[in-house]
Amino acid sequence: MFFAHVRKIQSTDESGFRTDGLLQKIHTLVEQFLRVSPDAYTDALHASLRGISAAQIADAMSSHLRIGVEEKQELLETFSVSERLQKLIDILEAEIEKRQLDRTIHSRTKKQMDKHQREYYLNEQIKAIHKELGRKDEKAELEDLKNPGVGKTSLGKSIANATGRKFMRLALGGVHDEAEIRGHRRTYIGALPGQIVQLMKRAGTVNPVILLDEVDKLGRDFRGDPSAALLEVLDPEQNNTFRDHYLDVDYDLSNVFFIATANVLHTIPPALQDRLEILNLSGYTEREKLEIAKRHLISKQCENTGIDPEKVKFTDDGILETIRHYTREAGVRNLEREIGSCLRKIARKYVVSDTKDDFKVVIDAEKVRELLGTIRFRKQDIARKSEIGP
Repeated sequence: MFFAHVRKIQSTDESGFRTDGLLQKIHTLVEQFLRVSPDAYTDALHASLRGISAAQIADAMSSHLRIGVEEKQELLETFSVSERLQKLIDILEAEIEKRQLDRTIHSRTKKQMDKHQREYYLNEQIKAIHKELGRKDEKAELEDLKNPGVGKTSLGKSIANATGRKFMRLALGGVHDEAEIRGHRRTYIGALPGQIVQLMKRAGTVNPVILLDEVDKLGRDFRGDPSAALLEVLDPEQNNTFRDHYLDVDYDLSNVFFIATANVLHTIPPALQDRLEILNLSGYTEREKLEIAKRHLISKQCENTGIDPEKVKFTDDGILETIRHYTREAGVRNLEREIGSCLRKIARKYVVSDTKDDFKVVIDAEKVRELLGTIRFRKQDIARKSEIGP
């Protein structure tokens, strides 16, 4: 068990002009504290000011203030009443200053939020007005040009916008059931119309633009050949009487603008190719990939990895090194992935860095090899030989 020697402290009467002045100061500070701190215990603080003596007021005030245990212990160990009151005054002034600072920050943040909300509201109104007038906002048009690239899906959307039609997309990758195209007969449990009729229903119009994405990745099994079902859909001589198994009536698809996308042609059946007008889109050149990376991919990946673009700079040599030796593709999907891989490793170094303010990395060809490791692709000998001139 614990033993303790206890000695009662003899309280002394310290009334006088100094004590009265300190008490008056505490009264003033408590009123200020309650004004800037609405979550304080108002009744308890007011009750503590009604103590019989200055010592009682100081002790009651100490117990009701939301201060740390160390500060309360320090007040408890201060025997002199006037010193205790002075320490309370210092604590109250510090708390008032902190609460005022919090209110200032909150007020400033609220003003900024109100400003952003007002700007958002006005921008939405401008968009609504332009839409009602049939115009397009110039800023929104610029943003559209800056964002989606020249991908196949984007091309389909552009055709839909240019012709003033609804745009619908059907992903055909992995489809191996003919019923996905033609629908199920209503005698089956859980029967549904085919995807073509469902798209027409969602479009709400008879002449949408329908993008048949990844038509080269259609499969086939015992449930039928979906590519054969597409023959009737894409044949302009037959699709005016397209028959869905669920509807079991002729449906006119002749007004629909069908666009089919594919990466290779050899997996598309010859009969289906005959129904298509094939347009070959060339891949990006090395210089085009470089510009796309500088203008779009790097900033996008900086945002995804949470690193400030000012902290990282890709040189042209660094981007070209990534294009030539770490990717081999017609598009820029793998290029974007490799840039993101570099930036994630830089972001990890930034997190553990002791000098974050002075942190800055230049990613050149040598740095790319350090970040991405062993070269994956080497230039073929035929590409090394210059073909300029006679």
